Amino acid sequence: MLTIDILSALSFMDFPLEHRKRIRTVNMLERLNGEIKRRTKVIRIFPNNQSAERLICAIAMEQNEEWLSGRKYLEMDYLRDNNLEEKKTEMESLVAII
Repeated sequence: MLTIDILSALSFMDFPLEHRKRIRTVNMLERLNGEIKRRTKVIRIFPNNQSAERLICAIAMEQNEEWLSGRKYLEMDYLRDNNLEEKKTEMESLVAII
């Protein structure tokens, strides 16, 4: 059980060095949650659940479009260059030794 948890905790190490800093933290989620909180404070009271869900989905879609078209949070060329499957099998063989 502990080895499985360690593998989960260290799964970000499978990615290229350039992505590790951004993957190992929850900054992306914190930023999205902060934006949702900022925009929902303006409205204060929603008439129903559907209106709140629509606003949250719109904020999430806007953030996704910004990441796709504008500033790149993660450069995907690094993933294409690295072979992640080889690293995954290496990690599994290390765990088997432990």
